[in-house]
Amino acid sequence: MNMVAGERGVSPIIAEILMVTLVLACAIIAYLVLFQIPAIVDIPPVAVQITKSGQLVTLSHLNGEPLAKDRFYVTVNGHRMPDSSVNIRGGSYPWSPGSSLLVTYTGTDAVRDVKLVYTEDTVSFVLAAAYFTVSQENQSVCSDPANPRAFAAGFWALNGGSGSTAYDGTCNATKQNGTIINGTWKTCANQSVLAFNGASTNVTIPNSAAITPTNAVTYEAWAYPVEQKTANVVQMNDWNGNNIYQDKWLGWRGGVTLANGTKFTIDWSHGGSRQPSLFTWYHLVLTYDGSYLRLYVNGIEEKSLAFSGSLKTSTVPLIIGSAGTQKYFNGNIADVGMYQTALTPAQIASRYTGKSPGVCPA
Repeated sequence: MNMVAGERGVSPIIAEILMVTLVLACAIIAYLVLFQIPAIVDIPPVAVQITKSGQLVTLSHLNGEPLAKDRFYVTVNGHRMPDSSVNIRGGSYPWSPGSSLLVTYTGTDAVRDVKLVYTEDTVSFVLAAAYFTVSQENQSVCSDPANPRAFAAGFWALNGGSGSTAYDGTCNATKQNGTIINGTWKTCANQSVLAFNGASTNVTIPNSAAITPTNAVTYEAWAYPVEQKTANVVQMNDWNGNNIYQDKWLGWRGGVTLANGTKFTIDWSHGGSRQPSLFTWYHLVLTYDGSYLRLYVNGIEEKSLAFSGSLKTSTVPLIIGSAGTQKYFNGNIADVGMYQTALTPAQIASRYTGKSPGVCPA
């Protein structure tokens, strides 16, 4: 007796298709379980606090697992930060609880969002994120007319942490980057700084009209001496130019040269020997407004001298940390600025207060 179609069993071909499909499904599930799900499950648990001060971002590792250097990166405003902009403080890699990452954002826009991203093979995961509103205090320096960096002719933070380039952090379209010779990097409490060995270290910025003053000027720098010696901190020419320098006996001095060749120099000694304390940060500012030369130390005007005239122009480079091949500074230098105007006392005080690079390792 014949059977109708609906009463027949599953054909061998259909059975084979079902079997192949089942095997493929099992293989896919096994792949996901063995290779993909563990990548998500194995993401290390960490607690990270993210704060910022201007363009400096701090990521503090509070607790959780250490992170190997090649297993994470930091983004600021959607831009992945290069290793040269990320420096560890209070420890070494792997990044562990109790230590922090200092991230220097060199963009001209304000820091708005920061992300800590974990990566392993093809998997990436955001471990921590912070979002900041832009207030008057935290807005971009380039849109803040009260911030001297908004109109600096050149500004070299010397906080790169690695490499041989001193990047110009001004808002100018053309950057006046410098070349570092024989410098080493140190990570201080608030930022990385450049260490000068007192014998061969300097930074040379090629000459340009942007950093060649004519009628007025301001030079500024944070300096951390470790030896009492005569050495230049920042200068364009030496005895016949403009400079801020350390005198072995009189301490901090500064001067400018007029177009007629006359050099005017002032210091903070007030008539007697006055050496700076070693292993201490000093904020040094020299201004000339066409009528007065003034020297400020740690936000305080130490001395002024009245005279007038245009400044001598030159085609030599601006040099940080020496006078060419002599007068090499021994210590650390950071945040060197040059302005084609005289900063006001209020601007100088704001540049000093709370801006120290902080305690540095020996």
